[in-house]
Amino acid sequence: MADTNPLCKSDDGIISSLPDSVLFHILSFLPTSTSVRTCILSHRWRHLWKDLQFFNFSFIPDLRRRGGESPEKQHSRFLDLVNAVLVQRNPLQIRNLSLVYRPSWLDLNKDAVTGWVEAAIGPRLEELRLTVWSGKIGFRFVVPPGVFSCRALVNLNLDGVTLELTPEASSSIHLPSLKTLRLFLDSPDNVDSILSGCPLLETLHLIIQRFQHCAPNISAFKIHVPSLKRLEFIDSGDSGIVRFKLDAPSLEYLFIRLWYPFYCQFSVTNMRNVVEARVDCLIDDGYFGDKFLGIVPKLLHSLCQTRSLVLEGSTVKALLRAPIVVNLPEFRNLSNLEMNLKSSNNTSLLLSMLDRCGKLHVLTIYKDTYAADAPRWIKPASVPKCLESHLLVVKFSRYHGNSGDLELIAYILQNGLVLTSMTIETIFKVDPDQHRRVTEQFCHMPKGSNTCHLNVVAKNFYCGR
Repeated sequence: MADTNPLCKSDDGIISSLPDSVLFHILSFLPTSTSVRTCILSHRWRHLWKDLQFFNFSFIPDLRRRGGESPEKQHSRFLDLVNAVLVQRNPLQIRNLSLVYRPSWLDLNKDAVTGWVEAAIGPRLEELRLTVWSGKIGFRFVVPPGVFSCRALVNLNLDGVTLELTPEASSSIHLPSLKTLRLFLDSPDNVDSILSGCPLLETLHLIIQRFQHCAPNISAFKIHVPSLKRLEFIDSGDSGIVRFKLDAPSLEYLFIRLWYPFYCQFSVTNMRNVVEARVDCLIDDGYFGDKFLGIVPKLLHSLCQTRSLVLEGSTVKALLRAPIVVNLPEFRNLSNLEMNLKSSNNTSLLLSMLDRCGKLHVLTIYKDTYAADAPRWIKPASVPKCLESHLLVVKFSRYHGNSGDLELIAYILQNGLVLTSMTIETIFKVDPDQHRRVTEQFCHMPKGSNTCHLNVVAKNFYCGR
């Protein structure tokens, strides 16, 4: 029978008849090792890979030896592959290099990585993603300084590397096209110089690890980027940062995670354009000083123009301990609020927030997976205005059935005059009878809105948000 597969109508097939530019685009989505293997397909493909300008290498050893090779052999083969590809390719400027090199306890070849990165450095390099991690304590890989003078670079991701620049190299940083920058840092050195050399930077991800090479409690960190639109600033803990200053007048999205007792000198300015924010301020229970706990209200005041706000459980905890908790700002534009209340004892803070969110449309409440019962809460003297005029959608996640949660839901249902949807996710999936009783209990509650659709869902939750 004749073969009717259209791909088999010629020796090379339909794909091989496509222009080189299309084939290169297809190969750019594949691991480079796979792209190189296409050389066996036909004469047309034999040398095609040598003109690639997009390279994607990845090595994480298979310690279980599922392929039959020892980790050492896997490592050696990876080094040979990358070296062979970069040597045999045609002398075209590299436009994209993605390298994930995590050899675990094996000896990481710093010289090889340096050579690979330097081979990519050039006037046409647009994207560099470099992840270099070793399982050995004290390992440091210094990124070649030439990376910071690539004029066409648009996306730069440096994970596990050290920014160690001479004064001369630091002063010559120039990344005029860079739009996205992601850095894992173990030192605050050179960050200010790098940011100053990125006049068009729009997205910045900073993951702060412990600053190993700084004197304790003297670290300062400043972010001043007029063009910045998105910022994720994540302190992984014990960084020692004391002085922190953020000035980003064009910022639209902010995710910030801070650790107490650090950041006691905290300054945030020009945040009037932020439309979405997520705040996660982690507290060390050994510190209760006003100079630390006052940071969260100060940060919320700077975000008072945002339209969407997520307050993690640690932030709620900090607010409850803050000396000026009653001085919450008015969120005149806020339409979406998410809060992790941790426990039913925090209901008063939720109502205080609702009282300051007059135009709130969507409210999401999270609770810890396991929460003890709480004393009955006292209804506020007046109903928050958003409940009577704007609040449309409410979601209550991880309902446990305690009295505090029950009273809060009943209060919202009764006073939500324009509610269209109330979703309650219970933890009673393993107990259908209890879930049915809870559903009936909610269905018989008085509702202030005739159009409110009540949806009670049983779910399994394994960990807190």
